[in-house]
Amino acid sequence: MNRKENYLVFAHYHSQGLIRKDILNFLKKSKNLFTEIVFISTKIKKKEIKKIPSKIKIIKRKNIGYDFYSFKIGWEYLYKRFNNTYDNKNLYFINSSILFLKPNKILNLFKKIKIKENEFWGISRSRELTDHIQSYCFFLSANLFKNKNIFNWWKKVKPLNVHFKVILKYELGLSKIMLKNNIKLM
Repeated sequence: MNRKENYLVFAHYHSQGLIRKDILNFLKKSKNLFTEIVFISTKIKKKEIKKIPSKIKIIKRKNIGYDFYSFKIGWEYLYKRFNNTYDNKNLYFINSSILFLKPNKILNLFKKIKIKENEFWGISRSRELTDHIQSYCFFLSANLFKNKNIFNWWKKVKPLNVHFKVILKYELGLSKIMLKNNIKLM
């Protein structure tokens, strides 16, 4: 069996354009687990960019649409790189709201999880409003994008600037589209 390639889309925002030390430490330690890391920021100063480890793709964009729109931008970037070859690839989506006190602990957890093609994983699951995976840290097999419904759902993600609308349409909506297509929430 082929070894799975892991790809990380990291959505960053800091009100002053800084990158926290714990995030830098997480990114440095992540380079061993991920084949490629895409770092998307809606606000980062030039001097902060220099701190990011080399070989990490950095995408700067306007501060619209919250993290979910950054996730879409990162997914589109990787989609072009994959050239329709999803096999043996896992996608991880994480935002900068996590405080990485012990990055090795979360990375070791990622290593232990065996993502199956019919599963949608997250660090936390909520039953508030409806059963869903919370969007600050979730992961899945790239093969799920072979499913036309899931692929088209991602293609339709637009920047929304009302946080609660993002939660309703995208955080809850992602779990909803997964369940609708017989993908288990894990």
